[in-house]
Amino acid sequence: MKLSKLLVAIALVVGLAAPSFAADGIAKFTFGDDQYLELHYLLQVQGYSMYKDGGAQDDYWAKDFKIRRSRVIVKGQAAQGVEFFMETDAPNQEGNAATNLLTQDAYIDFTIAKEFKIAFGHILLPFMHYDRQSAATLLCADYSTAVIPLGGNAWRDSGIEFRGLLANGLIDYRIGVFDGQDRNTAGTINKNDMPRYTGRIQFNLKDAEEGFFYSGNYLGKKSIISFGAGLDYQQDVYLVGTKAKDYTAWTVDAYFDHPVAANNVLTLQAGYVNVKNSPFMAGTPEKATMYFAEGGFLINGTWQPVARYYYKEIEVSGGKDKISEIAGGLNYYIKGHNANIKVEYAQQLKDESDNFKNKQVTVQCQILI
Repeated sequence: MKLSKLLVAIALVVGLAAPSFAADGIAKFTFGDDQYLELHYLLQVQGYSMYKDGGAQDDYWAKDFKIRRSRVIVKGQAAQGVEFFMETDAPNQEGNAATNLLTQDAYIDFTIAKEFKIAFGHILLPFMHYDRQSAATLLCADYSTAVIPLGGNAWRDSGIEFRGLLANGLIDYRIGVFDGQDRNTAGTINKNDMPRYTGRIQFNLKDAEEGFFYSGNYLGKKSIISFGAGLDYQQDVYLVGTKAKDYTAWTVDAYFDHPVAANNVLTLQAGYVNVKNSPFMAGTPEKATMYFAEGGFLINGTWQPVARYYYKEIEVSGGKDKISEIAGGLNYYIKGHNANIKVEYAQQLKDESDNFKNKQVTVQCQILI
């Protein structure tokens, strides 16, 4: 009896919500004139072969498969000018190992005007164009994660962000106050429990990027020429002996995504990052310098050869480690970002042990609805 009542209640809610299957999503539910909810899903599956050190035995090519990303995405509007976004993720599921389901993003987005919007919740930090890009719209198979210094849950933090487009889209600003590194019990780190400040400014010479997330690959739907700079700062969060020092990271970047003919698009992106006293990077380095570049050329809206390169140098307790990598691949778009296949070969040019052995072949299939 209880089950039948529950089914009836669900049916009534669904009926009142007036569901419709959206062309760009799984389903859209409308509630009156100014409320709606959309459901989407992103799946990226990878097969990859990585060259590994066999120790006392011969080196070998390991062969594995994994679910790189599996995201349920819910977004909608609760009132006029009050939108929301939430997505889960169960990343890097490999073999039969258990993987935790987590909340990747969750925020409420208030639109006062196109010049002034406020997002409040768990947010992708507004530091680089590269880190703010949606994982569903990347140019290459994945991020060059080594050049993103933000730490946390895939570069997210909880807080409030102010953003907007000024001067008819010429200026894109995004600045926020976030939780960052909390005060420790001894009071030696962040004694006054000060927040983290992160922000970027971007100048758009062609089209503006209106969305909350940037794209790494517009596939000819926009013409983007932009230059940006970002800053990430928190007071007294890096301990040297008994003294706490301030953390600072800054970046400059450029992004070019421009059609050169019908269905042919040239995409280029580059960035430089400088970090000092980071509690957010692996190994908590005193200094770090990273830079990267990537590019691709879309042919007839279907095939896209791509290449990328990055260099990273970190300094910890007087020692230095250097890593650099070059990669090239080919993307095949069945239906844009909704369905595609990417193949990539990556070769490290330098690593901590200077053995130059790390290399990997990756095949990734993606669907987004």
